[in-house]
Parts: sequence; structure tokens; C-alpha cells
Amino acid sequence: MDPSFDLSEFYQILEVAPTATEQEIKLAYRQLARRYHPDVNPGDPGAEAHFKRVALAYRTLLTVLKPLPPVVTSASYSPTSSSPDPSPQPPTPSTTAPPTSHVHFQEQAPQDSKPSSAPPATLSPEDSRLKLRMLNQLYSLMKQNKWLQAIGLAEGLAERFPNDSDIYQWQALAYHRWARSLLDRKQYGQARAYLKKALRTDPHNRKLWGEIEQDFKRMERQLKL
Repeated sequence: MDPSFDLSEFYQILEVAPTATEQEIKLAYRQLARRYHPDVNPGDPGAEAHFKRVALAYRTLLTVLKPLPPVVTSASYSPTSSSPDPSPQPPTPSTTAPPTSHVHFQEQAPQDSKPSSAPPATLSPEDSRLKLRMLNQLYSLMKQNKWLQAIGLAEGLAERFPNDSDIYQWQALAYHRWARSLLDRKQYGQARAYLKKALRTDPHNRKLWGEIEQDFKRMERQLKL
């Protein structure tokens, strides 16, 4: 496992040992979820915040630790050139609306250094640190082409931090890169579904729209062969 992956905090949140089995993790989650659920603690923002941390820790451990089959990717394909697909970079939100004159769907990737350490002002210091650690773990998964694990982690982050544009851009990027892997393997139905999910997740990303437009054109060419 990559050295940047420090999962000890998530074991602590779930109150289990690092050697805990999947069943022990699930049992701990159910017990803590019942204890801190907002319905059991109405009007207690501290309990609600901890409930969300418990849910994220649970999902993270199951996502990151669950073995997945290797993903076959094409290192030579790029929609605009013959160079390899660029590595993920930190999110840079776009304020320009996507083009609307095409029937095809299109994309933008967050850029090639690690996530910014500047957290949104609305987050507590604890949540800001948690978000940054999780984004760095997501970045590491994507650098290793572990797209399904990255998707699971991104979806967990989106649930924990709703309306966070940084996270949605990373989530869309994970969907898009997995769609390209599926396209490389000629799994067109699934590739199309994930391309559309990427667009729905980050609909105002102009670069994303352009890249996915090229992916759909590539798919059409391959289907005509």
C-alpha cells in the first residue's frame, strides 16, 4: 500500500484495531451508527458530525482495503494527441458553461499536482484535515489507475462533503478515467454510462465536455468498424 495511505484514524473512528476483519468493521459501524444517528440525537450537531465521520471511515476502509482486479488501461491513447493520458491534477473549477450545440457528451480533469491544502472556510479544522487526507488518498489511488477504488472513495467524500466543487471535480475525473478504461476494452455500454455520469457530476467543466465529446466520437468510429 502507498505510504501516503494512513488509515489509522479511520480504525480509531470505528473503535476497532488495525487488524480488524471486514465483519468486525461492519459490526462496529452498525453499533456506532445507531449511537450517533441524527434521529437518536436530534439537535446535536456534534453527534451528527461524528455520525458522518463514522460513515466515511467505514466506506473508506471497505473501499480501500477490498481487493479489486487490475484495470487494463491504454497508455498510448489520448483524445487529442498520441501522448499518454495525463496524471490527475488538483481541481480548478470552471465558471464557463459547457457548449450546448452538440448531441454528444463532453469532460475536464482536475490538474497534475496534489490537492490544494487550502480548505473551504465553512469546514471545521477537523473536517478540513480529514478532507485533505482523503483527497490525497484519492489522488494516490488514481495515480495507480485503481479507478473503481477511486470512484468508491470519491462517492464517499461527496456524501460526507455535499456541494463541494473540489470533490465533485475529482469524482467526475474518476468516472471519466474509468470510462476510458472501459472504452479501451470495448465495453461500450458501461463506458457510455460512466461518461454520462462524469458529465452529470461536473456539468460546468468546459474541458471535461470537450474531452468526453472526443471519447464519444472515438466510440462511434470503433462501432462502425
